[in-house]
Amino acid sequence: MKNKTFPYVVRRWSVTIKIYRTPSHGCESFTLSYYQDGVRERPAFTDFDLAKAEAEAVANRLIRTDADILTLTTANRAAYLRARQLIDPFGVSLEAAAAQFADARTILGDIPLSHAAEFYIKRHPVKLELKPVKTVVAELLAAKEADGCSEHYLECLR
Repeated sequence: MKNKTFPYVVRRWSVTIKIYRTPSHGCESFTLSYYQDGVRERPAFTDFDLAKAEAEAVANRLIRTDADILTLTTANRAAYLRARQLIDPFGVSLEAAAAQFADARTILGDIPLSHAAEFYIKRHPVKLELKPVKTVVAELLAAKEADGCSEHYLECLR
C-alpha cells in the first residue's frame, strides 16, 4: 500500500470516484468521494481494498444508471417518432407541444382538448363565406319561415 498515490482514482467511462487516505486518531481510513443525483457522497472504510471494491461497484452502478437515462425502450422510441410525425407539419417542437397540452389540460381538467377546440371554432368561425347582405337576409327569412315563425315576426324582419 506504500506505493499507492492518493487520491486514488477509479474511472469507468464518464464516472470518476476518488479514494482519499484520511487517517483519523492514529488509524488508517479511506474515504470515497463521488456525486450521485447531484449530492456528494463520502463513505469511509478502514481498509483500502474494501474502499477500492466499493468504488468499483459504485462506478459500475452509476454507469448503468446513466445508460438507462440515455437510452429509450422500443416502445418509447416508437412513441417519440410518432409524436414527431404528428407535430412536425405544424413546425412546433415536441417540448412546446407538450407544454401547450399541459397548460390546456390544467385549464380544462378531464374535458378532451378536441372538444374545447370544436366549441371554440363553433363560436369563432375562421372561414366564413362572404355573401351580400341581400342574400343573408333572404336565407334568414327562409330559415324563419321553415321554423314556422309567425307572419307578424317575418314582416318585422323584412
